[in-house]
Amino acid sequence: MSTRLATHAGSWYPKSRSSLVAQLESFIDDTDPVDHARTDCRIIISPHAGYSYSGPTAAYGFKALDWTGIKRVFILGPSHHFYLRGCALSRCETYATPLGNLRIDTAMIEELSSTTEFDNMAHDVDQDEHSIEMQLPYLKHVMPEQSDIPLVPILVGNLDFEAEVKYGKILSSYLQDSSNLFVISSDFCHWGDRFSYTYYQPVDAAPIKRATTRSISGGRPIWQSIESVDREGMDLIISGSHRDFAEYLKRTKNTICGRHPIGVILAAIEHMSLPGKFTFLDYKQSNQVTSVTDGSAGALVAMLIVKLANAILKRDVEADDPDVEPLDPSVEEVYQSWALLIVIVLLIGALCTSYFLQARKIRAVHETVISIFGGMVVGLAVRLSPGQDIQKLVTFKYTYFFNILLPPIILNSGYELHQANFFRNFGTILTFAFLGTFISAIVIGILVFLWTSIGIESIPITLVEALSVGATLSATDPVTVLSIFTSYKVDPKLYTIIFGESLLNDAVSIVMFETLSKFHGEPMHIGSVFRGFGIFLVTFFVSLVIGIGIGLGTALMLKHSHLRRFPQIEGCLILLLAYSSYFFSNGCHMSGIVSLLFCGITLKHYAYFNMSRRTQLSTKYLFQLLAQLAENFIFIYLGLSLFTEIDLIYKPMFILVTTVAVCCARYAAVFPLSSLINIVLRHKNRNTVATADGELSNAYQVMLFWAGLRGAVGVALAAGLEGEFAATLKATILVVVVLTVIVFGGTIGQMLQILGIRTQVPQEEEVSDDEFDVEEGGRLAPQSSLPLPSSANGRDRQEDRAALNRIKPAQTLPLSRMDSAESSSSDLPPMATPAQSTTLLGSFKDALHSMPEDRGQWFLDFDDRVLKPVLLDRQK
Repeated sequence: MSTRLATHAGSWYPKSRSSLVAQLESFIDDTDPVDHARTDCRIIISPHAGYSYSGPTAAYGFKALDWTGIKRVFILGPSHHFYLRGCALSRCETYATPLGNLRIDTAMIEELSSTTEFDNMAHDVDQDEHSIEMQLPYLKHVMPEQSDIPLVPILVGNLDFEAEVKYGKILSSYLQDSSNLFVISSDFCHWGDRFSYTYYQPVDAAPIKRATTRSISGGRPIWQSIESVDREGMDLIISGSHRDFAEYLKRTKNTICGRHPIGVILAAIEHMSLPGKFTFLDYKQSNQVTSVTDGSAGALVAMLIVKLANAILKRDVEADDPDVEPLDPSVEEVYQSWALLIVIVLLIGALCTSYFLQARKIRAVHETVISIFGGMVVGLAVRLSPGQDIQKLVTFKYTYFFNILLPPIILNSGYELHQANFFRNFGTILTFAFLGTFISAIVIGILVFLWTSIGIESIPITLVEALSVGATLSATDPVTVLSIFTSYKVDPKLYTIIFGESLLNDAVSIVMFETLSKFHGEPMHIGSVFRGFGIFLVTFFVSLVIGIGIGLGTALMLKHSHLRRFPQIEGCLILLLAYSSYFFSNGCHMSGIVSLLFCGITLKHYAYFNMSRRTQLSTKYLFQLLAQLAENFIFIYLGLSLFTEIDLIYKPMFILVTTVAVCCARYAAVFPLSSLINIVLRHKNRNTVATADGELSNAYQVMLFWAGLRGAVGVALAAGLEGEFAATLKATILVVVVLTVIVFGGTIGQMLQILGIRTQVPQEEEVSDDEFDVEEGGRLAPQSSLPLPSSANGRDRQEDRAALNRIKPAQTLPLSRMDSAESSSSDLPPMATPAQSTTLLGSFKDALHSMPEDRGQWFLDFDDRVLKPVLLDRQK
């Protein structure tokens, strides 16, 4: 005898019989004191979210059911994970619940199958679907004792209007039979970016079908708009008009997940002209959304209950937890101060420890590891302390990461890019950053999906959710490795490849994650793959254009203005313009991270040389300072959240499998691609003496594998995971990040020795940006060849011009042919002299003429001869 297991017990509702009974009893006891049981209640529409959200609301409907003379229960639920064009019937004989098994009416199943309009539901599809299962514990609990009323589960697919009418006619005769009871499983509006639904209805204006701003100003709060849209749907259900309800869905696109089961039951009622009407007993929203950001983070779900009878109408919109009294504002301010102080003290401790480690030349431990352990210790102390007020305040919102913490890290990465080395290894970096990241995300996603499909730990996530985990864990963040590389003076080529891969890899991972989020809740087919690639390419390259465009515009603004005379204003404008690329791109539904990254690269390549000397120094160190604080803050949060986020669900076996999947994915992304890169380089250099030039040795390949730590970007993306198993997936990602940082990051020094990788390699000489260096005797020795300009007397132009004239011979070579002295961190703009090209048109023709001769060099020539003369101020 085949039995469908209670696959969502223990996560969506309690697995223990006693705990489940106590919870259901409390929900029913807390309903309106008016007795809702009527002799004519035969249909309810009940929500199917986790009981922490939907349980109190579902209690109203199940309490209202009249079991007099009931012989069977039809359950109509939407299909969430399997694309179905019709309806399907379960082939199981019993459905298991923690309260006991429920029998399936196999005779009725066969009777419906004989119409040839129903498909058979595969067992794994039946097991994965939650919309029907979430009704079972309530049914078993409220069902009369000693009764053996069977069920008729029907999974409803993506039906059009005519299909709803067809199935409504089939079920109408059973609906007319008073011995049958119908439970329609449906939540109401799913609002937010995750569901690609941000419909906003102002009070007296045309609706905004896609809200793009971070908040709505000048109108009612978003949660009221959502309620208004839901109320309109409720009124149409009350009217009983199937067509009007369908037109409403077509017009508003409201994401009522059970809209097709509701459409079927409305069609059945219309067909039989049944008396009575729907009455709404309860309506709740999981979160009172006030901004688009809140909606995407909270994934608002509206829930309602309906019965076919005249009863009391109760409409009550509440917050997530109505039983918790809000803190007094003055008390909350005190707790917030303590929470911020905790984080600040941890930051101070991490930075002081970093100073101690660097002063003592201790290279085996990095400040990020200290930040994680510090956060874990304090998080454990907060967790064990009485009360939960501070514990709640030290947990951070998803938006904090992407709007406050991540941008300075990305901006500094682009601004500090060593462009000469980067473009020297450009092909290798692009291969690992794009192809390697795709391989990593797919391998992790598939392995995680296969493991969860086995059903050992009851985490039936979809393939899209698994690939989202893969995208999250494909973002490498080897800040620990690179810091140790710097102290050991490892080969700049290896450093640049690892840094360059992580730089572009972050952008690729984020765009992949955002692309996959658009497919949550949608059926997957072969067209989805091409659509996904299309969304990825459009998002990435449009974001790139936005970032580069703002960077170039900034360079031209600095060239054609006298802002360098006012360094404070100049520095502020540069910072704000860089951040504008991020928010503008996000506002256009592109990737702000990609825009900010390439804006930073463009600013350093062009705008930097149009800045006053003071602004050059201030932007360089300001970006570094903000990035270091943000990086440490994220790792501190990582340690804190392991103990302070009480909603996280840790599954050790799943964590172990995911960790192994990350290692396998890194192996698949490094070694095969390294071999491919070496083959291409050998073919390219087959006619030259230096056949091994640029190839990746075995030791370098192993170090690339070992440097694949996960870090800040992975943590930030994990904070945005939503869905039924978000708590489990988030906990798993956090633990995997901690393990990679501690295990791989903590053993980099030993791996350098084991692999025999050369250290203390002479580094390329650079023109220092440090105005003063502290020597051992405590004296301040000036290092910069350029004097600090004084904006007060307006001599910055003359001083900069004099400095450039003193070093003018270094400028006669284009960037592509300069030696290491003209690295990206040099303060001198490498530009062509007038002798090289007398006109802009001549430079353009020369650059185009050189393309067939050296295809790998043409852009750098074009940059030197055309772009830089246009964008850089040679009269500075």
